[in-house]
Amino acid sequence: MDIRYEVDPQDQPSWQHCVDGSADGRIDDRGDGPAWTRLACNQCEHCPLSTRDYTFCPLARALQPVLRNVADSSSYQPVRVRVVTPERDVVKVTSMQRAIGSLFGVVSVFSGCPRLALLRPLGRVHLPFSSSDETVMRVIGSYLTGQFVRAQHGLDADWQLQGLRDLYRDIRKVNRGISARLREIATDDASANSMVLLDVLATDVEYTLDRYEGELDKLFAEFLPPAP
Repeated sequence: MDIRYEVDPQDQPSWQHCVDGSADGRIDDRGDGPAWTRLACNQCEHCPLSTRDYTFCPLARALQPVLRNVADSSSYQPVRVRVVTPERDVVKVTSMQRAIGSLFGVVSVFSGCPRLALLRPLGRVHLPFSSSDETVMRVIGSYLTGQFVRAQHGLDADWQLQGLRDLYRDIRKVNRGISARLREIATDDASANSMVLLDVLATDVEYTLDRYEGELDKLFAEFLPPAP
């Protein structure tokens, strides 16, 4: 199940990147790579992988081919993006940073990074360019569906979403770790700013879970009693 991004930047050659949406999280640590992709380079503070067992950061290695395509690109460079999934084609004219942020998101969950494994079900039904509200709703819905599946197998289910809160604290640490790696090699601002956009979405989810202030009330008005 491939997810293909076809990116046509203004005044630059077009390129495409395919993501294997059937990836199961196994880490391929073979071969070689630049210094910034090595596990020991700005390793995330909570990374469960050991430099004794692994040479490379799986997420950095997965992002490397994307970064080659955006070298010398600016954040606000206009691009036409076509995203092809088994279910639909999506075409959008947007900025380079928004295009790369969306691509980074789906590349990340299938990279083999163990901290992002629980986001893989969302990647299998990838929705490119999702808004903050869409992201929050999809993330919570996916997590609760996962708990339902666990319950059907007789396992403990986390209906209070504590595990999702922990997951998003972990995701923000991953974002900081990858941002530190990108600062080592960045010749453009599109890739670094794309990570900022991803972290904004992660912050929105974390904030909604920790300090809910009615952000989803309008979307789910039918589940609430009518206003007096």
